Amino acid sequence: MLTYFLLFCLLLTEAKSIPAHPPPAPSPHHFPLDLWPKDSLLPRRPCPPLPPDHFWLVHTWPKGFCSNSSVHCPQPNNLPLELTIHGWWPVDRKDSTLNNYRQVGPINYLFTGEAGEELYTEMKNNWPNLTSPIEYRYGHIAFWEKEWARHGICSCFEPRLYFETALALKRTINVSQALRANGIKPGIEYPRRRFVKALRRKIPRLSFAMRCGDKNGTKILIEIRVCTSETHAISCSQRLNDNCGSCYIKLVSEIEPF
Repeated sequence: MLTYFLLFCLLLTEAKSIPAHPPPAPSPHHFPLDLWPKDSLLPRRPCPPLPPDHFWLVHTWPKGFCSNSSVHCPQPNNLPLELTIHGWWPVDRKDSTLNNYRQVGPINYLFTGEAGEELYTEMKNNWPNLTSPIEYRYGHIAFWEKEWARHGICSCFEPRLYFETALALKRTINVSQALRANGIKPGIEYPRRRFVKALRRKIPRLSFAMRCGDKNGTKILIEIRVCTSETHAISCSQRLNDNCGSCYIKLVSEIEPF
């Protein structure tokens, strides 16, 4: 009798140690979009269900961007004098951007401490929020947070490495230097072929697209989108969406509303 009683107690103890409803196993299609804690940042992390085929490094000409009447730039006389980053967007094989629409946690922790301040300064100089006062720290971080939440989370990078890689690509490709080297200066209209020659001279197989605004028939440069891998500029398989036409394009030196 004692033996049966002890056996019953043992089985009861084991039963209590087993959850009545164990949590379901993670779906192979689930991609966690919550905040990655600072202490678990890794150089790489699991790719999303549809990993990017390549990227677009989107450069903005600040005075062209701020010439758009639908955009408010609070400091039009204090804009950078070279192309800045708008975003680094993951793209699929059909050249469609991979976008996330779910909520993602804040990334302001990236910009704390000495290393964080260095990253913040480099980001502010190369990837500024043109619609925010240059000294307004939160305005810049909010812009970067939006870019991370919409695009960066769809890459295979953790937040810090995502931003640092985009900055490194900008330095390496250096579209602003390529334009200067070919004599393209702000305030003058140039044939489209002049822009193509400038960029292809630096990177022969570079794929890129230009986005323009239209002011009474004058094409005002807003963006140059460059096709990249995770490490360098590449030739895309598809033709990028370009609306600057085949004639003349102007790199404005002052705000010219359109």
